[in-house]
Amino acid sequence: MLHYVLGITKAYTTRVGSGPFPTELDDDIGDSCEHAAKNSASVTGRPRRCGWFDAAALKRSVQINGVSGLCITKLDVLDGVEALQVGVRL
Repeated sequence: MLHYVLGITKAYTTRVGSGPFPTELDDDIGDSCEHAAKNSASVTGRPRRCGWFDAAALKRSVQINGVSGLCITKLDVLDGVEALQVGVRL
């Protein structure tokens, strides 16, 4: 029996390829996020699409997986961004 499940997520959201992406950044912040984190797809090498943190998606993932605690990584990539936004619902 598991007593503690640690969820690990990035401080922003990324996608490769097409499809819906509600918090996608099509501006300088998205470009700097991609370059600072050196984000690219591991197999194809295609650039990742970057977006704001998606709290709604994370909430559902926590519910499905029974997460007890959360570790948020790559906060340093957003250093210098004056105002952060968060996706909170669809």
